[in-house]
Amino acid sequence: MSITTHIDETLGLRTHTASGELTFTHLREVLEDVYSDPELVQRMNVLWDLRDATPRITAEEVNKLAEFVGSGWGASSKNRAAIVVSRDFGFGMARMYELLLSNKTSNSIMVFRDLDEAKTWLSDSQASAG
Repeated sequence: MSITTHIDETLGLRTHTASGELTFTHLREVLEDVYSDPELVQRMNVLWDLRDATPRITAEEVNKLAEFVGSGWGASSKNRAAIVVSRDFGFGMARMYELLLSNKTSNSIMVFRDLDEAKTWLSDSQASAG
């Protein structure tokens, strides 16, 4: 499992790219690092590129992840997160996460199968915020 993070201050975008087996433990570790800088979290959209990842996460862990992200990402900011997946199982788990998280934050989250569509959706939010 590998997750790399790239921060683009100009675009206001934090991109996480994952490959290999994707586990709850590894996701939580990455997010704990991200949430150590609350200012960064509050002012950036997020792109999770999971097209090359294989989820090894249970429904219970998806719920725990949504709880953790809901408290760390903030309930009052207006950022967006896009999750891009390529497989049906990952899409289903990501949609469950989207629904659970939408009840815990005013931020927007959407699941995509196409990277360009996700990037367009994220950049549209920056254009309307500017």
